[in-house]
Amino acid sequence: MVQLDFLGALTPSEVLYEFEGPCIFTARAAHGAAVLAYLSEDLEDEQRLRYIVATTSERTVDELKCGVISVREALDRGSLWVVDFDYGHRPVRAFSVRSEQLPEDAMPLSGTMLWSSLEPALTVRLEGSDIQKGRIPAAAFTQAAEIAGKALKPVFEWAARDLRQDTSGRPPEWLRDLYAMPAQRFAFGSLEVAFGQIRLGTELQSTLLFDHERLPTPLEIQETGWSALREGFAWAVSQDSVPSGEGNEEKWLAILESMRRLAPASAGPVSAIEVWGSIMGAQDRRLRLDRNSTKRIRTALTELKKRHDVELRVFTGRVRDLDLDKLTFILRDVAGEEGDVQLALDDERLLETAREAHYQELEVNVAARSEDKKLWSATEIEFASSESTDE
Repeated sequence: MVQLDFLGALTPSEVLYEFEGPCIFTARAAHGAAVLAYLSEDLEDEQRLRYIVATTSERTVDELKCGVISVREALDRGSLWVVDFDYGHRPVRAFSVRSEQLPEDAMPLSGTMLWSSLEPALTVRLEGSDIQKGRIPAAAFTQAAEIAGKALKPVFEWAARDLRQDTSGRPPEWLRDLYAMPAQRFAFGSLEVAFGQIRLGTELQSTLLFDHERLPTPLEIQETGWSALREGFAWAVSQDSVPSGEGNEEKWLAILESMRRLAPASAGPVSAIEVWGSIMGAQDRRLRLDRNSTKRIRTALTELKKRHDVELRVFTGRVRDLDLDKLTFILRDVAGEEGDVQLALDDERLLETAREAHYQELEVNVAARSEDKKLWSATEIEFASSESTDE
C-alpha cells in the first residue's frame, strides 16, 4: 500500500485519450514527478476506476504522441503503481507493483499506439538464432530497414504500369512516394520495424497530369498496390496455386517478386519474418514467412515466368556504364554474344555488387530475365571467380 499523500490528487495535466472521461493522461505527483496514467479497468461493483500509473518524462510523452513508442512501452519505462479512483476522479488507494505482477489484460496490448492514426501501416519482425538483444547482424538490420522501399517496389511498378513507358531501373520519385513508407519505430531487441502510414497530400496529387479519364490517380495506384500485396500475403501462407488466367500473369509476377524480396533468404541471419499492420486488412492479423515459404515463392515465380514466356539467361561479362540514377548498366565482353548486353537492376540490393564489379573490373555472372530479348532485368549478380577486393 502506498500513502496517497505521496501521490497527491493526480489531477490531469494533459488528457491524451478520452472516452467518457480521461483514459490516458499525464499528471504531476505530489513529490513533483511526472506520471502517465492508463485506465485499466472500471470496477463497477466498487464504483472505482483502476489506473496503471507510471513515472514518465517529457521525452517519453513526445515519443508516445509521435508514434515512436506504444502505450505499453511508455508505461514499462517507469516505476508503476496501481491507483484506484472514485467516480469523482479522486484517488482512494494505491499499490506499488512491478509489471510482471500485473495480469496480462491489465496493460494495453503490445504494439497498441496512443491514437489509431499512429497505428503502423506495416510492422515487420525478423527472427533468427543470431538475432539477439544487443547483437544484431548488420545484414539483418539492413534487410529490415529496406523492406518498405525495395520489397514493395515490383507491385507498385505493376500498379502504375499505364503511366510509365520505361519501367526499367529506379522508379521515379512520385511513384516511390506512394509506397516508400517511413520507418516509424525500431524495437532493437527483437529487430522489429514499424512503418508509418503514407498520407497523399495535394502536392503529390497535382505533381502529374492524372486528368485523363483512363489513367489511374495516385490514390487508385496506391489502393491497387496494397490490394495486390494483401493477395500475395494470403497466398504465401496458404497451399493454393498461383491464380491463372489471361491478364493475371503480369500481376502475379509482380506480387511474387515482392514476396521473394520480403521472405527470408535461403541462408543468412534471418530465418523467418512476421508481418502485420493496417495494410494487411486487419491490425491484429499476423502472417509468418519462413524458409519453406521462400522455397515455395521461388518455385512459383520460376513456373510463372515460364508460363509468361519470359526468357531466363545467365550472362558472363564485365560491368560497364553503370548508371546509378537509372540503375542500368552494360555487360561487355559477354561470352557467346556479338555485342554488349543492356541490363537494368531488378533489385537495388544488387547495386553494391555491380559497383564493386565495375570499379574493380571483375568478371561477373548475371542471371537475367526478359520478355523481348532486348532489355534484360538482372535478378542476381555474383562474381565469376574467386577474385576479391580483399586481396
